[in-house]
Amino acid sequence: MEKQKTPWVFPTVKILVSIAYYFMLVVFVLLLVKKILGLIGMTNNEGASEGNVAYVSVSVERSLPRTRLDVSAQQSADYKLHRFSESGTLYVPARSAVGLLDTTFRVLGLFSVVVVLLLLKKIFKNLSGGAAFHPDTVRRLNWMGVLLIAQNVVGFAVAAAMNHLTRSSINSLLPANLHEFHLNLDFDSTWFLGLLILAIAQVYRRGIELQAENELTI
Repeated sequence: MEKQKTPWVFPTVKILVSIAYYFMLVVFVLLLVKKILGLIGMTNNEGASEGNVAYVSVSVERSLPRTRLDVSAQQSADYKLHRFSESGTLYVPARSAVGLLDTTFRVLGLFSVVVVLLLLKKIFKNLSGGAAFHPDTVRRLNWMGVLLIAQNVVGFAVAAAMNHLTRSSINSLLPANLHEFHLNLDFDSTWFLGLLILAIAQVYRRGIELQAENELTI
C-alpha cells in the first residue's frame, strides 16, 4: 500500500523559514539602533542609567558552593551590582571595554543568526526551483556550520575576556568570604549543531558527486 504523501510540509517549512528570517532581521535592526543610541547617550540601553552614563546588564553567578546568599545592591565608581542570592546582575558602563565587548558580541551573535536564516531561505528557494542537488547548497550549508561554530568560539573568548576584566571589580563589591563570582553570558551549544550541519554538507556533496557520475554513465 502506497504511503500517504504530505505535500504541505515543504511549502509550510519554507514559509516558516521566511517568516523567521524577516522577524530576526527586524529584531537585529532594532537591537542595533538601540545599542547605537545607548552608546551615544540618547537612551539608557538596558534600563539602567545614572546622569549621562548608560549601562548594559550582564548576569553574574557564583562558581563556589551553593550556599544561600543574600547581598544587597552594591556600587563602585564604575560598576553596579544588584541584589544577589546565587546570582545577580552587574551593570557595566556601555562605553567601557566590558560594555563594548558585551554589545559587540550580542550584535554579532544576532547578525550571525540572521545570516544563517538567509542561507537556509536560499537553500529552500533552490529546492523549490527543482534543483535538489545544487553545488550552492553545499557551500551554504558549510557557511551555516562555520558560522554556528564561530559564534560559540567567539562567545567563549568574549566571556574569558570579560571575566578577566571584571573579576576584581566584582569581588571588590562583595565581602571577602563571598568572592569567586563570574559572569554568565548564557552561551548555548550551537557548536554541536554547527558540526552536524557540516556533516550533512559532506553527505550532500557526496550525493552531488554520485548524481554527476550517474549522468556520465548514462
